[in-house]
Amino acid sequence: MADTHVIRKVAIGTEALAVPTLPNVGSSIDWTASALVAWTTCGSIRALSDDCDLDENSVEISTVRNLAEVMPPLSLTREDLMILNNGIEQVGFTCYGTRATVIGLDSTIAAVGNVQERGATLTWKSLLVEIKDKGFDYYPSVAIFLDGHSGSVSEVVKAAFVCIVRGTTTIPSGHQWHNYPAA
Repeated sequence: MADTHVIRKVAIGTEALAVPTLPNVGSSIDWTASALVAWTTCGSIRALSDDCDLDENSVEISTVRNLAEVMPPLSLTREDLMILNNGIEQVGFTCYGTRATVIGLDSTIAAVGNVQERGATLTWKSLLVEIKDKGFDYYPSVAIFLDGHSGSVSEVVKAAFVCIVRGTTTIPSGHQWHNYPAA
């Protein structure tokens, strides 16, 4: 059987929030641990006690890769490649619903009582995409934007998000993959 795995959840926290302790391969992060309450989790409210439900077919990660080719005159092909940019450009995902927890994921949303409003102040956040039983993608600095809502009388309302990834001094590419260790 192919080595295939599914996304278990997406988690959002404050910028550069420490990554969770790695469980052994074949296990998943225990998000109920007290050290992890700072993360807002999108997965399954009913099955995993998450903060919101994730549309399991919606997570998309796009890269940025700019190369310069070294091709001297009269050469038959390139002699080398120089990497100018190489990282993750953005991550997109969709959650079900429009409650305060979902809307509040946006990096520009400010809440006053029961009212949430977009503003001009940007709050950088951390993003983690957990792959069931294997590991997770960690993005220490992202700007998250609510990209829109969709739904109808017969369809559950969904909220789509786009996360713009920024490099940091410790993680210049803006992304790390963490493998779960063998037991």
